[in-house]
Amino acid sequence: MQDASANRLTYSRSRRAHTKSKGGCDQSSNSTSGPAPELNAPDSQVVPGGDTFTLADIQLFHRFTSVTCHYLANPNESSPWLNEIPAMATKHLFLLHETMALAAVDMSRDVAESHDASTAYLELARHHHAKALSGLMPAITARAPGLVAPVWACNSLFVPYYFSTTADVASLLFTPEPHPGPAEWMLPLRGGVTIWKSNEKVLLDGEMGMHLKPYQQNLQEGLALLAPSTNPSETFILQMIEQLETHGDMATDGNEKCVMTETFGILRHCFRVSDRDDSLAKKTASLTFCAVAPREFFELLGKKRRAPLVVMAFWLCITASGREGELVDEF
Repeated sequence: MQDASANRLTYSRSRRAHTKSKGGCDQSSNSTSGPAPELNAPDSQVVPGGDTFTLADIQLFHRFTSVTCHYLANPNESSPWLNEIPAMATKHLFLLHETMALAAVDMSRDVAESHDASTAYLELARHHHAKALSGLMPAITARAPGLVAPVWACNSLFVPYYFSTTADVASLLFTPEPHPGPAEWMLPLRGGVTIWKSNEKVLLDGEMGMHLKPYQQNLQEGLALLAPSTNPSETFILQMIEQLETHGDMATDGNEKCVMTETFGILRHCFRVSDRDDSLAKKTASLTFCAVAPREFFELLGKKRRAPLVVMAFWLCITASGREGELVDEF
């Protein structure tokens, strides 16, 4: 009651400060007024926002939480992309920017009605991706347990971002000349393995643990299983090994042959996992190969050596088999 009385008192004193007269209050008469406020009509041009988010930015986050996140999730299964990660993005600016970046790419393909509108969305995507990168680096450096999950999630979003913004099919495998190497989308995928190895317990004990454990179990069981002799994938891989060993560019270099032998072993494990014929197994298999294949293999891939190119062609067989309902389908 005292606060209310004080407010009324302040208000009444403020009103009494104006002098009443037939000519009107001098204070009011001398005040200036500006033009009436106007609301801009919606514009087809998407303007990049800053840390103070625009209506276009809010639209992007809504797109991610209502549409784009479903491309990342396993069909008909619970996923951190549907609830936990969007909620996490509202607390960590770098993750929020990357969700908007991927949503902008999505809208450039699915919503934009003209080339100019699509270009504007892609510009907005690059803007938010740059913001995410600048915020992610300090978060990684901080090494705080509370940042492990958002750092891992942001790094994971880089994979579909780079994959879906590639200029041509060739860039899905390697970077263009004169800087040969693995494609951009493979680097955060391999970085995600490093984050996982360093913080596995934190991730599994956190809010996303219930979603991550099936991937871990699926991979571990797949690596432990011995493929039966009638397994079609095993026969498929063995035939490929025989054919590749006849190529001179593989047989002439001992180090290269060791790298390829290790790579074949990983590829065989991934095919075993994919043979379970469910979406989770296929996604685990396709992503695991690029995540754990030896670094030297990607160096050979960047040089466009024949053997690693053929291996990646067979890897695409796994990826294509698990595409239904995935982000790759939409992009």
